Amino acid sequence: MNAEAPPSPVAAPIAGTQPAFPWASALTRGLLAFLTVTLVGQLIAFAMGLVRGGLATSTIAKLGWFYALAFHRVPIEVGGSTSAGYRISVAFLTGTGFAVWVLYRQGRALGGRVGGSARRAALAGAAIAPTYAIAFALLTLVVKLDLGAGFALLGPTGIRVQGVAVQSLVLPLLLAAGAGSAGGLIAALPSESWIRVAAVGGWRMFCVALGLALVGLLVLATVRPAGLATYARAMMGHGLGTDVLLLGHQALLLPNQSLFVLVPSMGGCVGVHGTDFWYPLVCPGHLPRLEDAFIPPFANPSVPVVGTPFPSRSLPIAYALFLLAPLVATVWTGRAIRRAADVQTWSRALIGAGAVFAVCVGVGSWLAGITVRNTSPPQSITFGVRVLPTALIALAWGLGGGAIGGLLALRQGAVDPVGPPPNPTSE
Repeated sequence: MNAEAPPSPVAAPIAGTQPAFPWASALTRGLLAFLTVTLVGQLIAFAMGLVRGGLATSTIAKLGWFYALAFHRVPIEVGGSTSAGYRISVAFLTGTGFAVWVLYRQGRALGGRVGGSARRAALAGAAIAPTYAIAFALLTLVVKLDLGAGFALLGPTGIRVQGVAVQSLVLPLLLAAGAGSAGGLIAALPSESWIRVAAVGGWRMFCVALGLALVGLLVLATVRPAGLATYARAMMGHGLGTDVLLLGHQALLLPNQSLFVLVPSMGGCVGVHGTDFWYPLVCPGHLPRLEDAFIPPFANPSVPVVGTPFPSRSLPIAYALFLLAPLVATVWTGRAIRRAADVQTWSRALIGAGAVFAVCVGVGSWLAGITVRNTSPPQSITFGVRVLPTALIALAWGLGGGAIGGLLALRQGAVDPVGPPPNPTSE
């Protein structure tokens, strides 16, 4: 009787080796992220269509695709049979936030698998971006919505709605690369790393500031019922279908609205701007006074573009309480950073968090803006903020408020001013 052959020896892992780069998994996870984000756009469109009614299923599906594009601020082109055409760029930041979360989670899962350096993990997280972006670009080339006649502005034969192909590749690519690499980086860094403390702290500053700005708006609505009643009349009373559409889009735009409150709270301005004009609307100390007889200068060729400001009115002193949104967010986060980082790296973590906060505010403000571009002749109008000055203001808030929070933590005894005690076994 033959003896059973001994099992073959298992090769021991070679010291210093690391897992192969997961390209196949990156492609799969990028596609999964694309399908998840696209599905949410479809769910929104079908929910709106269910209430509104009267639209074909194919039309609702195409509208859902445009929602998914709008999560990335991909321009939607509206054109007719004449030479006139418009590109509308707006990001529904509620959907953008969901897309960032999905991409971050996929990137973090990949970063935790690859091993090795933090740079390698960040690259693995960013590797989901090509598949994600290419899928958006390919479908953008295919999906077009043709509407019937009745739009005199764009021609007697109807209009065509479609995404802009180049931006449908570039903007999802940038969003996926940024969120995915952040996820991979966080997965690879230990919790005490100052880079991780800075990244988490800057993101926390941003989210808390947005949340407090929204709370401030809700408080303002309760103490000024007349304004709330005016808003309710504008949003309600148009029939069930229209009311649901308005409220649904309001929910999608809540983070946009919060950003447009946060920026003036920090000292910036929200306004209307184009190639050669800038009209501040909401700034520290004043609001626009919209009069029935007033025509915005950029909409009236007979009015000079430069030097014709909007009429404004001064703000009541109570509006200064909106300063609490950036103040509380930055000071509280600075205190948390001081407690999380050791005494040697606290300053670097604080500077990094301020930079992350500035990037989040700058990129978020650009995404939140609403741009309408006329393709013939080329001209654009944007409702929003000037990104670079806004980001610099946010940097000052992040550094200043964070430093105050750190000093408060030190003064209150939340941290050891001389750092951790030495190891008793060390010489």
